[in-house]
Amino acid sequence: MSDLIASYLEVVKAAKAKQHFEDFKTGGRLSRDVRDGYQARMIAFSKLLEQGFVKLDSGFITLGVLSPEAWLTQGLLNGDSESWEFCDAYPVRSCKFNPDRLNLEKIGREGEDFVISWLKQNLEAKLYAGVVHTSLIDDGAGYDIISPTVNLQERILLEVKTSTRPGDNFTFYLSRNEWSTALRNPNWYLIFVKKIQGRYGFFGYLDSKSLVNYYPRDQHPDFQWTSVVGKLGPDEIFSGFPGFK
Repeated sequence: MSDLIASYLEVVKAAKAKQHFEDFKTGGRLSRDVRDGYQARMIAFSKLLEQGFVKLDSGFITLGVLSPEAWLTQGLLNGDSESWEFCDAYPVRSCKFNPDRLNLEKIGREGEDFVISWLKQNLEAKLYAGVVHTSLIDDGAGYDIISPTVNLQERILLEVKTSTRPGDNFTFYLSRNEWSTALRNPNWYLIFVKKIQGRYGFFGYLDSKSLVNYYPRDQHPDFQWTSVVGKLGPDEIFSGFPGFK
């Protein structure tokens, strides 16, 4: 599928640039890359035209509508960079769905399971016995996992956010309940997990004290925010895992 997506990308790039269809075909004939060659381009163009991703307007290739086709969503959920590059070519007004919010429940649960597995590997058995996967019991607790630590010698509350978007930034969604829980508990931590090319890894974490600096304010008593979206880079968060060397 990666070779096909690479061919899809060439079509989308041409559509974004509003390239003339004849020039697009000529570029394929001159290309030495089989993924960008004439035959690959024509197959990719036909499929994307059929699915509505691109249009042919007066001889020019233009962008159509970004829709959640199975081949695309599978790539996004796997953390494939080419699938994300494909989506990012489309302006918001041309999107039928938000890739960053695609199946958050599924990838969120997978991220939590990754953290649980990591804790099992890095805690002594007697300490791991104190790990509680809270979100399986109470989805409104304001955190996903309770865990003891090696260094802090106390229980910490972990809210896990998972993303499959590649890159140096991390986009996440936080509810008002989660934020309120963070403000009340100094032992609350936001854990960032990324899934890239099918592999999970830690992006970093943020403590509740640091999170206060980003707290949004209600501007009117009759209008209150319920959830917010944040984007942080590696210089704005802590590396590693709280309570562990």
